[in-house]
Amino acid sequence: MPKVILLLFFALNFTASATAQIAVELSKMNVLYPCFENPMTVVVNNVPDSNLFLIPSIGKIRKYGRAQYYWQISTDDAGFAYLTLRDTVKNEFLGKYQFRVGVLPEPIAMFGAQHRSKKMGNGEFCAQAGIAMVWHFFDIDARCEMEKFEVVYIAKGQNLVVMENTGARFSGGVRDLINKAKPGDAYIFRRFVYQMPCFPGLRYSAQELYFTIK
Repeated sequence: MPKVILLLFFALNFTASATAQIAVELSKMNVLYPCFENPMTVVVNNVPDSNLFLIPSIGKIRKYGRAQYYWQISTDDAGFAYLTLRDTVKNEFLGKYQFRVGVLPEPIAMFGAQHRSKKMGNGEFCAQAGIAMVWHFFDIDARCEMEKFEVVYIAKGQNLVVMENTGARFSGGVRDLINKAKPGDAYIFRRFVYQMPCFPGLRYSAQELYFTIK
């Protein structure tokens, strides 16, 4: 994803130092997303990093390199977050900037962390390790913790077999069920229960994955 540079975010008509030239850059996105460490660069001319104090209105900021910071927030209902910059040596206010806080969409259930509903050969199907809830809409490697899901096995001339799997990886009876895959069979994965990073409580998804074995 192209780097998005936002200079002097929306300024907000806040007073800033008349002498300081300030550049604020979100390295991967043009909004802040909850839970993740949003990388950003902050540069103020004539003010070394050691003198620069970043004050977030929500969440926390940590430094990881020269002029490089991570901003992590744990709420998605704030709408906006504000960043205040101060020079700690001169005790000088440098500026205040506004950022939009995005709302995380529901993660996508992916078979083997990469497949959606489709026809699949039994060899490839059996080689998959499990199901992951992932995001693909921004350039951050992020996954949820899968708690459990349900598998429905449909084979010609046989009764439906329904089993519950705990965790993301196929295990126990569900692993045996996956290994039975043969041409003409079908599998449905549904009733996903997962945990989002940094948010308390379990979440439930109505998504379903449907695979026919060829």
